[in-house]
Amino acid sequence: MADQITTKAIVLLTGVNSRERYKAAVSVAGDLRFRGITPIIALPKNSIYERFFTERGYEVIPTPVFPESKGLLLKIAKALKMGQSIQEFHKVFEVKSVSGVLSFGGNISLPALEAAVRVPKKVKIFLVEQNADIAKVHEEFVSKAARVYLPFHEMEAKLNLPNSLVAGIPVEREVMRAEPMEFTTTKKKLLVLGCRKDTKEFNDMVFYLLDNYSEIKRDFFIIQETGEKDVASISRYYEKQKIDATCEMFYDNRGPCLKAADIVISRPNSDVIAEITALRKQAIYIPLPQSKDYFQKLNALQLAKSGAAFLIEDKTTGTPAKRYKKLVQILSTYNRQEDVMKDKLAEMDFENSSKRIANDIEFLLQGKH
Repeated sequence: MADQITTKAIVLLTGVNSRERYKAAVSVAGDLRFRGITPIIALPKNSIYERFFTERGYEVIPTPVFPESKGLLLKIAKALKMGQSIQEFHKVFEVKSVSGVLSFGGNISLPALEAAVRVPKKVKIFLVEQNADIAKVHEEFVSKAARVYLPFHEMEAKLNLPNSLVAGIPVEREVMRAEPMEFTTTKKKLLVLGCRKDTKEFNDMVFYLLDNYSEIKRDFFIIQETGEKDVASISRYYEKQKIDATCEMFYDNRGPCLKAADIVISRPNSDVIAEITALRKQAIYIPLPQSKDYFQKLNALQLAKSGAAFLIEDKTTGTPAKRYKKLVQILSTYNRQEDVMKDKLAEMDFENSSKRIANDIEFLLQGKH
């Protein structure tokens, strides 16, 4: 008879309300389960991520959504709803014997975090930061957490948190295990990863480069990711212009296209950064203005300053002509920095980030420091 697998502890995962947070959460959940720690996932009702977790055999429990409250009556209603939710999580902690709450930063994590602070039985708090600053929802819990997991070493010195650990950004196993796409070409492969917040600017950028810089068409095979509504028109453009390229809808698993690429142009979203860094690919990051995405520019600056990536400032900085000129210069010379840049990416060791987090949680739940 096979040895019975015993559960060492139960940890509630919360804050999963975006694609970036889902990817990190499912990676860490797998490594926790491998160590005999059972993850329970708290998700809003009808969350698009529920199916992905249940298909992997995880228990999912409901958590409420708290939209921004405007007006006194809405604030009172929100406070009452929060109080009720905290009591419900208290019951979950007691019935399930939950030992810890692991938050990925979404505002849906608030009731579970508040419950962990207030519960009579000690429930440890673990906070995963995936960007170059503390998530707003985590700010009031940083001092109460058993551990704050940071993505970059530079943040450790800046924040000076005694309970922090530099862990990197977790990456899905499927990305690391993927086989590279195969293309019949001798050209270098340029991967352009779109951003769901703004596909038009990236599409226009690619058209401009190809229309105005013949060396881009000459030297590169283009692999472009974009929104569903743009795939057909971009594909027709490539065919009409006789450009060596392929255009696909947003990839569920970017591993194959990333492994095939020689250089990547992308927005610096946390999940993209994690995958590019773990696969040690050179990248040019073009962040959205901070008015549209607070973290993207911080992430790109962090990586560029450490020598792990190239940065093109967002469209609020400098003229388009200067930005395109710099972009073409990088595409013409990036391979000169390949060895140094890949060494920097290797030092970050994002491919082992989720293992590092799971190991530390196991260690702290055993009462060790």
